[in-house]
Amino acid sequence: MANLFLQFGISIFLVIMTYFFDLTAGLILNLLFILIQGTLMLYLNIIQGKTVSLALAFWLFMPILLSVTFYGMTYQQQQLQAENQKLHNDMVQLGAFDEETNLRTMVSYIEDASVFIETSRRYELPVTMLVLRIRYFDEMRRILTSDQLREVIQMVSKTIKASTRGNDIVYILDRENPSWGVLLYTDLPGAQIVAARIKDNFAKQVSNSVTLSGTEVLLIAGIAAYDQKTMSTAYELMNAAAKETEYDV
Repeated sequence: MANLFLQFGISIFLVIMTYFFDLTAGLILNLLFILIQGTLMLYLNIIQGKTVSLALAFWLFMPILLSVTFYGMTYQQQQLQAENQKLHNDMVQLGAFDEETNLRTMVSYIEDASVFIETSRRYELPVTMLVLRIRYFDEMRRILTSDQLREVIQMVSKTIKASTRGNDIVYILDRENPSWGVLLYTDLPGAQIVAARIKDNFAKQVSNSVTLSGTEVLLIAGIAAYDQKTMSTAYELMNAAAKETEYDV
Protein backbone atom coordinates (compact mmCIF):
# COMPACT_ATOMS: atom_id res chain seq x y z
CA MET A 1 0.00 0.00 0.00
CA ALA A 2 2.86 2.37 0.84
CA ASN A 3 4.44 1.68 -2.56
CA LEU A 4 1.13 2.42 -4.26
CA PHE A 5 0.84 5.83 -2.60
CA LEU A 6 4.48 6.55 -3.44
CA GLN A 7 3.92 5.71 -7.11
CA PHE A 8 0.77 7.80 -7.20
CA GLY A 9 2.57 10.74 -5.58
CA ILE A 10 5.40 10.52 -8.11
CA SER A 11 2.87 10.45 -10.96
CA ILE A 12 1.14 13.58 -9.68
CA PHE A 13 4.54 15.28 -9.32
CA LEU A 14 5.44 14.44 -12.93
CA VAL A 15 2.08 15.73 -14.19
CA ILE A 16 2.57 18.99 -12.28
CA MET A 17 6.07 19.41 -13.72
CA THR A 18 4.65 18.90 -17.21
CA TYR A 19 2.01 21.57 -16.58
CA PHE A 20 4.29 24.24 -15.12
CA PHE A 21 7.16 23.71 -17.56
CA ASP A 22 6.42 21.99 -20.88
CA LEU A 23 5.95 18.60 -22.48
CA THR A 24 9.67 18.20 -23.20
CA ALA A 25 10.64 18.69 -19.56
CA GLY A 26 7.83 16.36 -18.50
CA LEU A 27 8.96 13.63 -20.90
CA ILE A 28 12.57 13.91 -19.72
CA LEU A 29 11.50 13.53 -16.10
CA ASN A 30 9.23 10.64 -17.04
CA LEU A 31 12.05 8.85 -18.90
CA LEU A 32 14.29 9.37 -15.89
CA PHE A 33 11.59 7.88 -13.70
CA ILE A 34 11.19 4.90 -16.07
CA LEU A 35 14.95 4.34 -15.97
CA ILE A 36 15.03 4.35 -12.18
CA GLN A 37 11.87 2.26 -11.90
CA GLY A 38 13.11 -0.24 -14.52
CA THR A 39 16.46 -0.58 -12.76
CA LEU A 40 14.66 -1.23 -9.48
CA MET A 41 12.46 -3.88 -11.11
CA LEU A 42 15.49 -5.63 -12.63
CA TYR A 43 17.28 -5.54 -9.29
CA LEU A 44 14.33 -7.09 -7.48
CA ASN A 45 13.78 -9.73 -10.14
CA ILE A 46 17.36 -10.74 -11.00
CA ILE A 47 19.42 -9.98 -7.92
CA GLN A 48 16.90 -10.72 -5.17
CA GLY A 49 14.84 -13.21 -7.16
CA LYS A 50 11.55 -11.55 -6.30
CA THR A 51 8.57 -11.52 -8.58
CA VAL A 52 7.75 -8.04 -9.82
CA SER A 53 4.13 -7.17 -9.01
CA LEU A 54 1.72 -6.08 -11.70
CA ALA A 55 1.14 -2.84 -9.80
CA LEU A 56 4.82 -1.95 -10.07
CA ALA A 57 4.82 -2.73 -13.79
CA PHE A 58 1.61 -0.72 -14.25
CA TRP A 59 3.10 2.40 -12.65
CA LEU A 60 6.18 2.07 -14.83
CA PHE A 61 4.39 3.60 -17.82
CA MET A 62 1.30 5.19 -16.30
CA PRO A 63 3.01 8.49 -15.28
CA ILE A 64 4.08 9.24 -18.86
CA LEU A 65 0.61 8.44 -20.16
CA LEU A 66 -0.93 10.73 -17.53
CA SER A 67 1.51 13.53 -18.35
CA VAL A 68 0.87 13.36 -22.10
CA THR A 69 -2.91 13.17 -21.60
CA PHE A 70 -2.97 16.08 -19.15
CA TYR A 71 -0.75 18.20 -21.38
CA GLY A 72 -3.07 17.55 -24.32
CA MET A 73 -6.07 18.62 -22.25
CA THR A 74 -4.44 21.86 -21.09
CA TYR A 75 -2.70 22.77 -24.35
CA GLN A 76 -5.88 23.97 -26.01
CA GLN A 77 -6.75 26.07 -22.98
CA GLN A 78 -3.29 27.62 -22.96
CA GLN A 79 -3.59 28.41 -26.66
CA LEU A 80 -6.96 30.08 -26.06
CA GLN A 81 -5.51 32.16 -23.23
CA ALA A 82 -2.61 33.21 -25.46
CA GLU A 83 -5.00 34.22 -28.24
CA ASN A 84 -7.14 36.21 -25.80
CA GLN A 85 -4.06 38.00 -24.50
CA LYS A 86 -2.94 38.78 -28.05
CA LEU A 87 -6.39 40.12 -28.88
CA HIS A 88 -6.33 42.24 -25.72
CA ASN A 89 -2.89 43.65 -26.64
CA ASP A 90 -4.00 44.34 -30.21
CA MET A 91 -7.07 46.21 -28.98
CA VAL A 92 -4.94 48.30 -26.63
CA GLN A 93 -2.54 49.17 -29.45
CA LEU A 94 -5.41 50.12 -31.74
CA GLY A 95 -6.88 52.37 -29.06
CA ALA A 96 -10.10 50.36 -28.90
CA PHE A 97 -9.53 49.13 -25.37
CA ASP A 98 -8.49 51.00 -22.22
CA GLU A 99 -5.82 49.02 -20.42
CA GLU A 100 -6.32 50.62 -17.01
CA THR A 101 -10.08 50.23 -16.69
CA ASN A 102 -10.55 47.21 -19.00
CA LEU A 103 -13.31 49.09 -20.81
CA ARG A 104 -13.84 49.86 -24.48
CA THR A 105 -12.94 53.32 -25.71
CA MET A 106 -14.41 55.89 -28.08
CA VAL A 107 -12.93 53.97 -31.02
CA SER A 108 -15.00 50.92 -30.12
CA TYR A 109 -18.07 53.01 -29.35
CA ILE A 110 -18.24 54.42 -32.88
CA GLU A 111 -18.14 50.92 -34.37
CA ASP A 112 -20.56 49.36 -31.88
CA ALA A 113 -23.03 52.24 -31.98
CA SER A 114 -23.27 51.89 -35.74
CA VAL A 115 -24.38 48.28 -35.24
CA PHE A 116 -26.88 49.29 -32.54
CA ILE A 117 -28.30 52.03 -34.74
CA GLU A 118 -28.62 49.78 -37.78
CA THR A 119 -30.31 47.10 -35.65
CA SER A 120 -32.70 49.71 -34.28
CA ARG A 121 -33.60 50.85 -37.78
CA ARG A 122 -34.08 47.37 -39.17
CA TYR A 123 -35.97 45.75 -36.29
CA GLU A 124 -37.41 48.86 -34.62
CA LEU A 125 -35.71 48.08 -31.33
CA PRO A 126 -35.30 50.89 -28.79
CA VAL A 127 -31.68 51.97 -28.32
CA THR A 128 -30.54 54.39 -25.65
CA MET A 129 -27.22 55.93 -24.71
CA LEU A 130 -26.36 56.52 -21.07
CA VAL A 131 -23.50 58.90 -20.24
CA LEU A 132 -22.13 59.16 -16.71
CA ARG A 133 -19.72 61.70 -15.26
CA ILE A 134 -18.34 62.63 -11.86
CA ARG A 135 -20.05 65.69 -10.42
CA TYR A 136 -17.76 68.67 -9.86
CA PHE A 137 -14.79 66.72 -11.13
CA ASP A 138 -12.64 69.82 -11.73
CA GLU A 139 -13.01 70.82 -8.08
CA MET A 140 -12.40 67.26 -6.90
CA ARG A 141 -9.23 67.04 -8.97
CA ARG A 142 -7.74 69.80 -6.82
CA ILE A 143 -8.80 68.13 -3.56
CA LEU A 144 -8.11 64.44 -4.12
CA THR A 145 -4.71 62.86 -4.47
CA SER A 146 -3.69 61.03 -7.65
CA ASP A 147 -4.23 57.69 -5.90
CA GLN A 148 -7.72 58.73 -4.82
CA LEU A 149 -8.60 59.89 -8.33
CA ARG A 150 -7.34 56.62 -9.76
CA GLU A 151 -9.46 54.70 -7.26
CA VAL A 152 -12.53 56.76 -8.13
CA ILE A 153 -12.11 56.04 -11.85
CA GLN A 154 -11.58 52.34 -11.20
CA MET A 155 -14.56 52.24 -8.82
CA VAL A 156 -16.89 53.93 -11.30
CA SER A 157 -15.77 51.61 -14.10
CA LYS A 158 -16.28 48.45 -12.03
CA THR A 159 -19.61 49.65 -10.65
CA ILE A 160 -21.02 50.41 -14.10
CA LYS A 161 -19.82 47.07 -15.42
CA ALA A 162 -21.33 45.18 -12.47
CA SER A 163 -24.63 47.08 -12.64
CA THR A 164 -25.40 46.43 -16.31
CA ARG A 165 -26.59 43.40 -18.24
CA GLY A 166 -24.48 41.17 -20.43
CA ASN A 167 -25.74 42.74 -23.68
CA ASP A 168 -25.16 46.29 -22.45
CA ILE A 169 -21.78 47.61 -23.59
CA VAL A 170 -19.79 49.90 -21.31
CA TYR A 171 -17.23 52.46 -22.52
CA ILE A 172 -14.86 55.01 -21.08
CA LEU A 173 -15.30 57.90 -23.49
CA ASP A 174 -12.93 60.46 -22.00
CA ARG A 175 -10.04 60.16 -19.54
CA GLU A 176 -9.29 63.88 -19.05
CA ASN A 177 -12.81 64.71 -17.89
CA PRO A 178 -13.83 61.14 -17.02
CA SER A 179 -16.94 60.16 -18.93
CA TRP A 180 -18.46 56.72 -19.27
CA GLY A 181 -21.03 55.54 -21.76
CA VAL A 182 -23.41 52.59 -21.88
CA LEU A 183 -25.22 51.41 -24.99
CA LEU A 184 -28.49 49.69 -24.14
CA TYR A 185 -31.26 47.95 -26.02
CA THR A 186 -34.01 49.55 -23.95
CA ASP A 187 -36.26 52.60 -23.82
CA LEU A 188 -35.89 55.75 -21.72
CA PRO A 189 -37.64 54.38 -18.59
CA GLY A 190 -35.48 51.26 -18.74
CA ALA A 191 -32.30 53.35 -19.07
CA GLN A 192 -33.40 55.51 -16.14
CA ILE A 193 -33.67 52.39 -14.00
CA VAL A 194 -30.15 51.38 -15.02
CA ALA A 195 -28.81 54.87 -14.23
CA ALA A 196 -30.44 54.86 -10.79
CA ARG A 197 -29.05 51.41 -10.05
CA ILE A 198 -25.53 52.50 -11.02
CA LYS A 199 -25.74 55.61 -8.83
CA ASP A 200 -27.00 53.65 -5.83
CA ASN A 201 -24.34 50.96 -6.18
CA PHE A 202 -21.61 53.57 -6.59
CA ALA A 203 -22.77 55.44 -3.47
CA LYS A 204 -22.49 52.19 -1.51
CA GLN A 205 -18.99 51.58 -2.84
CA VAL A 206 -17.87 55.09 -1.86
CA SER A 207 -19.30 54.76 1.66
CA ASN A 208 -17.40 51.48 2.13
CA SER A 209 -14.12 52.84 0.77
CA VAL A 210 -11.41 53.60 3.33
CA THR A 211 -9.47 55.79 0.90
CA LEU A 212 -12.49 57.96 0.08
CA SER A 213 -13.84 58.14 3.62
CA GLY A 214 -15.43 61.50 4.29
CA THR A 215 -15.35 62.48 0.60
CA GLU A 216 -18.56 63.16 -1.28
CA VAL A 217 -18.25 61.63 -4.72
CA LEU A 218 -21.41 61.63 -6.83
CA LEU A 219 -22.30 60.61 -10.35
CA ILE A 220 -24.43 62.52 -12.81
CA ALA A 221 -26.20 60.81 -15.68
CA GLY A 222 -27.60 61.80 -19.03
CA ILE A 223 -29.81 59.62 -21.20
CA ALA A 224 -30.81 59.93 -24.85
CA ALA A 225 -32.91 57.61 -26.97
CA TYR A 226 -31.96 57.05 -30.56
CA ASP A 227 -34.31 58.83 -32.95
CA GLN A 228 -33.77 57.94 -36.59
CA LYS A 229 -35.62 61.10 -37.66
CA THR A 230 -33.20 63.47 -35.94
CA MET A 231 -30.04 61.39 -35.50
CA SER A 232 -27.89 59.90 -38.21
CA THR A 233 -24.57 59.19 -36.50
CA ALA A 234 -23.23 57.66 -33.30
CA TYR A 235 -21.78 61.05 -32.31
CA GLU A 236 -25.22 62.63 -32.31
CA LEU A 237 -26.57 59.98 -29.96
CA MET A 238 -23.60 60.34 -27.60
CA ASN A 239 -23.69 64.16 -27.63
CA ALA A 240 -27.41 64.16 -26.90
CA ALA A 241 -26.86 61.96 -23.84
CA ALA A 242 -23.86 64.04 -22.71
CA LYS A 243 -25.96 67.21 -23.00
CA GLU A 244 -28.52 65.70 -20.62
CA THR A 245 -25.91 65.38 -17.84
CA GLU A 246 -26.10 69.18 -17.47
CA TYR A 247 -29.65 68.87 -16.17
CA ASP A 248 -28.94 66.09 -13.63
CA VAL A 249 -28.77 68.09 -10.43
